[in-house]
Amino acid sequence: MMKIDIHNHQYPENYWETLLKISERVTFPIDVRRIISYYANKGLFVKPEETIGPLEKLGIGIQVLSLSNPNVYMPEATMSLDLAQMANDAYVEIRQRFPGKFYVLASVPLNFPELAVKELDRAIGKLSMNGIVLGSNIAGKPLSSPEFFPFYERVNELKLPIFIHPMSPPHMEENDEFFTAPLIHYIFESTLAVTKMVFAGVFERFPNIIMILPHLGGAIPYLQGRIDGGYRNHPPCRKNISKKPSEYFKEFYYDTISLNVPALRCALEIVGPEHLVFGTDYPFQPSEGVVLINESIDALGLSAKDREGIEYRNILRILHNTY
Repeated sequence: MMKIDIHNHQYPENYWETLLKISERVTFPIDVRRIISYYANKGLFVKPEETIGPLEKLGIGIQVLSLSNPNVYMPEATMSLDLAQMANDAYVEIRQRFPGKFYVLASVPLNFPELAVKELDRAIGKLSMNGIVLGSNIAGKPLSSPEFFPFYERVNELKLPIFIHPMSPPHMEENDEFFTAPLIHYIFESTLAVTKMVFAGVFERFPNIIMILPHLGGAIPYLQGRIDGGYRNHPPCRKNISKKPSEYFKEFYYDTISLNVPALRCALEIVGPEHLVFGTDYPFQPSEGVVLINESIDALGLSAKDREGIEYRNILRILHNTY
């Protein structure tokens, strides 16, 4: 079987057109403005059918579609819900048009938690979507905020996977000359988000949530000893959890976007092949980068069983409503 790409983005046309209109009223951070201008001009937005052939040549048989930054977290409730429903409906339509080629992750307006629960139930119950994508912060609020716990309770009841995707840092500098937002800030956004969720007791209270982290878990594999030190040395880090953070981290899934074989080996040693899943960040990661990701996995010298697990079996085990 060909690979399943857990980290793959498309902006549906109606979502994109609406986002452009919103950008006339809402001042987005510089990294979002670059997506709207710079990346769009680089051919980021292609029709779904235009991606199938090129990615199949790279060994990818199924794309798991999700929204990237800015997702649906807008200042107004109606605006946020409309964007979520546009994207979710469009993704399901893509999946129906191309059977066996796409899985789809739902976006929800988590900045308005009651609406998020309703859209979650529609996306999973009515549309049979395959999981959820959440930004690493929700309009600047951390994912560990107690106001989001009713949403996590529903996710826990449904035993759903959540894919975390980096968002603009809450205090993004305006002059990002060297593209440090996607290169550096995003990695630590995911790291900070999931670490605070662990310390806040999200996974203690809601153990059925399945967490998928992008970019090889950010800095989690390399900092978990230091994070465990917080549990040992600081009482506030123990008040909501009953075991070391690393025990929760071991239960998460980590995509293979690293382009760094030693880093892949580190994650492989910490969480094992059962908790790595193939990802590319296409089309933000162009075809050349996908080739490098494939080559980095080749360099690990995995057994056929472990490689099959990383490339497709692990993600099939945890996605909801799969074929």
